[in-house]
Amino acid sequence: MKIVLIVFIFFNQFVFSQDFKVIKSKKIDIKGSEQNYFPKLSPDGSKILFTKENFTGLYLYDLKRKKTVRISDKQGAGYRPVFSENGEKIFFRENEYEGMRKISSISSYNIKNKTTKLIEEKNRNVSVPQISSGKLFYTVGGNEIKKTSGNEIWVIIDKQKIILYNKGVKKIISPNGEGNYIWVSLSPDKQKILYTFSGHGTYISDLKGNIISDLGYLNAPVWYNNNWIVGMKDYDDSYKFTASDLFAVSSDGEKTVQLTATEDIIELYPSCSAENSEILYHSDSGNIYMLKIKN
Repeated sequence: MKIVLIVFIFFNQFVFSQDFKVIKSKKIDIKGSEQNYFPKLSPDGSKILFTKENFTGLYLYDLKRKKTVRISDKQGAGYRPVFSENGEKIFFRENEYEGMRKISSISSYNIKNKTTKLIEEKNRNVSVPQISSGKLFYTVGGNEIKKTSGNEIWVIIDKQKIILYNKGVKKIISPNGEGNYIWVSLSPDKQKILYTFSGHGTYISDLKGNIISDLGYLNAPVWYNNNWIVGMKDYDDSYKFTASDLFAVSSDGEKTVQLTATEDIIELYPSCSAENSEILYHSDSGNIYMLKIKN
């Protein structure tokens, strides 16, 4: 009976490991540019967006031509920029200060023409732009929805709360009750909400705010696809990161796969591209890496 149990456990581990597997890992060397952070892959997998420390500036690196274009040098430009679904444009928010008041603008960058167009000029409390079903969405002042067109489902964090916009209707979602919600995102099929509840862990809820699964300790979580979430398990000494590795967790919380296990690299803030079967991330020293995934 004991032998059968051992064989069963081994078989389960083998099958489990095949669910999500790293088949290649490489460092992206961006010549002439040191300490690069928060990479994001274009829809066709040919280009990488990245920024500098504190999200200052926004840059586009062409993987084939090995050339970098500076899109913006403004504060906040590197915080969660998004590609259009066809990959032809990039939408981003820039910040500046008038005294103690933070003023934000939203712009689009045309990759082919290398031109920038201002969309929202110098306003207060502007959320980062999002793309849903090919349409651009963001908020101004925390209430008014600004969009180019369409009537979609999307989520943001506003004043530490999850705000769901469902076909023009605004709703506050608090699956875990009162507290600080961060790192919120909608699943690719727009049926589930991924978020971290500070001090407790990372969870998935439905659109009504009912908790579906508990993913445990997993920071900076992002959807790989509808079935897998990728995040980091990081540790610090209150001043700096002391260790971190990337993990993939199934959306039901039942399976966990460790994606990195290095002693000399602190892996942080993953960004996923299921279409290209790749995961990007940066190290604490500002190097960008790419994982090729089989699942």
